[in-house]
Amino acid sequence: MRNFTAYAAREAVTFALLHPTPEDVADIRRHLMALGPDAPAARHLDIVEADAALEDANEAATTARKLTGVARNLAVAAADTQLRDAVRNAERLILAVEPTAARFRGTDMPVTPDAITAAAAVAYVGVRASAEELRAIAQGTPVVQVYEASNVPA
Repeated sequence: MRNFTAYAAREAVTFALLHPTPEDVADIRRHLMALGPDAPAARHLDIVEADAALEDANEAATTARKLTGVARNLAVAAADTQLRDAVRNAERLILAVEPTAARFRGTDMPVTPDAITAAAAVAYVGVRASAEELRAIAQGTPVVQVYEASNVPA
């Protein structure tokens, strides 16, 4: 079964390597956390460490941009290097979890009913679906969870 979480994470990294922004880093961090449940247990600590490295690098970049003068230029250059290294480390981790993510193409998406069902089940497990939702996916029974909060006084 292909790991579409890893594919999405690799795409986020590829985009961020062009010119990492705080939003790109936050996106990669979300992808890494979503990758956790699908990753081998031996990689869980690596995911946490990669997430922390991305957070530290992002904070360094934000702090560097608040400085002025030559100190700013030096700090920004160092922070950019730290950020790119953290993003590349995240990419190495993603590829360690799912080596085929390096070759992912849009045509790799599931297209048969069975493949779509399996991919949906994996995706729902990644976001902590209920047992009822997983049964519905397996059986092809539509089930919708609705959460409503009314702003009308009772």
